[in-house]
Amino acid sequence: GRLLDVGGGAGSHSAYLKAAVPGLDPVVLDLPGVEPVLAERHPELPFVAGDLAQPRFGRPAGERWDYVLLANILHDWPAERCVEIVREAAGLLERGGTLLLYEWVLDDGRDSPPDVALFALMMLVENEGGAAWTESELRGWLQDAGLEQVEVRRGDGPIVVVRGVRGRQDDTEEAGDE
Repeated sequence: GRLLDVGGGAGSHSAYLKAAVPGLDPVVLDLPGVEPVLAERHPELPFVAGDLAQPRFGRPAGERWDYVLLANILHDWPAERCVEIVREAAGLLERGGTLLLYEWVLDDGRDSPPDVALFALMMLVENEGGAAWTESELRGWLQDAGLEQVEVRRGDGPIVVVRGVRGRQDDTEEAGDE
């Protein structure tokens, strides 16, 4: 299916996913100034200009995606803004589409794992209101955005993948936002 990599920068996540998932068609969305970097590093990936500050990240009404990826985006923002970003991303999904979050995740005590706790401190210093978030916060933001089947997948490192699926709402809701 089609994947929109929101804030995808140089395209490393999209390039990896394209190589790993047969039939995946990723498109990188980022600020216009990023396009030359993507073209240099991953010329095989399409680019669309967009902005997290715009409704639907600047994408046209009615445009839908099978997958939307927010990789290393939410730690730059305060919690209130993260809720809005997740809601906008969820609104870009087809019925049955999947939102993927790829983030550094703290435990509920907010002090471990140690490398993530240090990363959270760095985000606080670098970005007003930025932080590493807990699994329950990320899970809650997806559920609050109306996503279902929310799952968390952990690997060996500090990064966690959280996924949620857009439910099968009736046609009147979808027709209303076109």
